[in-house]
Amino acid sequence: MNMHSLKLKMIILLAAGLAACIQDPSQIVAPPCESGTYEAQRRCVEGKWGQDDVGPTDAGHDTTNDVASIEDVVASHDASHDASHDAGLDASNDAELDANDASQDASAPDVCVPRSCASPGLSCASTDDGCGQPLVCGAPTCVRHVALGASHSCAVLRDGQVYCWGRNADFESGSLDTSNRLTPSLVPNVLATSMGLGRHHSCAASLQGGVLCWGRNSNGQLGRPSADSVRQAEAHPIPDLSGEIVAVAGGEDQACAQRGTDVFCWGEGGSYRLGNDSLDSIHQPIISISDATHFAIGHYHGCARRSNAEVWCWGSAENLQNGHLTPQTTPARVDALSNNTTSLGSGRYHACSIKSDGALWCWGRNEFGQLGSIGADTATPVKVSGFSNQTRVLMVTGGTGHTCALSSEGAAWCWGQNGASQLGDGTYEPSRAPRSVVDLPQPASFIASGWDHNCAIDAQAQLWCWGQNNLGQLGDGTNDNRNRAVKVSFPEPG
Repeated sequence: MNMHSLKLKMIILLAAGLAACIQDPSQIVAPPCESGTYEAQRRCVEGKWGQDDVGPTDAGHDTTNDVASIEDVVASHDASHDASHDAGLDASNDAELDANDASQDASAPDVCVPRSCASPGLSCASTDDGCGQPLVCGAPTCVRHVALGASHSCAVLRDGQVYCWGRNADFESGSLDTSNRLTPSLVPNVLATSMGLGRHHSCAASLQGGVLCWGRNSNGQLGRPSADSVRQAEAHPIPDLSGEIVAVAGGEDQACAQRGTDVFCWGEGGSYRLGNDSLDSIHQPIISISDATHFAIGHYHGCARRSNAEVWCWGSAENLQNGHLTPQTTPARVDALSNNTTSLGSGRYHACSIKSDGALWCWGRNEFGQLGSIGADTATPVKVSGFSNQTRVLMVTGGTGHTCALSSEGAAWCWGQNGASQLGDGTYEPSRAPRSVVDLPQPASFIASGWDHNCAIDAQAQLWCWGQNNLGQLGDGTNDNRNRAVKVSFPEPG
């Protein structure tokens, strides 16, 4: 029995006893409230239930009505109290439930939604699902990243193994002899997430963090004083550059890597290509630009997109590739570009920016039509013509005299110089307008350019290359140039 029911029962019993006392005064027993008049005692015991209540001396009053009045009042009180109590309980219970729900929501752990192999960028990966469980996607020989140098190429496979091929005179393909490699060859002791290749050196974003480089070290691009070693096949860690590396890229004899939003560069410093207001070559990385979302470097220049979607460039203006009429010793904003760049890319002597509407704008050298327009070299970005109004460019890259791009639908296009088949359009004719790459399965997911050759990764994480092949840089086992895409095969893991 709850307190409310007990209280009501006491009221009823007291009321009944009072009615009996009024009928027979000789049976009156002093109530607990013993002081004051009877009226005061009655009100004390029963509570005040009306202004017209009468005591036992009130002649002519029908006590039957008093008893009935008591029952009515008790019933009325009960109904009123129940309604009030229920409303109070409802409100209290609702508030308590809400509080409990809020408490449970606050204390309940977040539900982890795992990634799958269908998630973007995970068609070829050996990682975790974001919830602490391993996730392995694709065959062991699938390709997760590719990078190209002057005449050599490197790819990162599913589990992080690095394979290189092409020129190896400076050990840039990672082999212990200087013979060129016509097919992919494993680089020992390197596990990577991505690659960046320079003219004759290679750098990898290590799976364990930091950057590893090998090949030519003429200007400290391997992270060692140039006097220590002119070239080396063994991967060397870049000093003072630990932690997770977002991206790595190579220029002529320099390299850069992004950690967080800082871009570090090292190696050859001529033409202010390191962006540190110096012409000196250095083997220890310095911060060239901060607040960067991504970057690209060319032969003598570099560019980065900042968090406000502006493009800043530095280095040589010989071909106006830095977006200015004069050399830029440190990063300077390309004023002709509004702050709506989503991505960028670079060739040896030119650079390009993708705007938020998917249009592509390029500047710098235009000798072969690599800017996608008619005209001379320019520091002012010009819009690449020849795409349909529906085409939205997703990625751009460039070589010596040509440019390639990937559309949001996964179509690959190239334009510019074509003497070495670098456009992959089935011809050897140059073009100022974009040409579709022949025999490349669509959709493609990634594209990269060397000096005069290109490679792309298809939706099944297979690698296809085209262009110049005089040193085996296409990896198809021959030295023949290819004017259409050919598949690159990798040996099964032993």
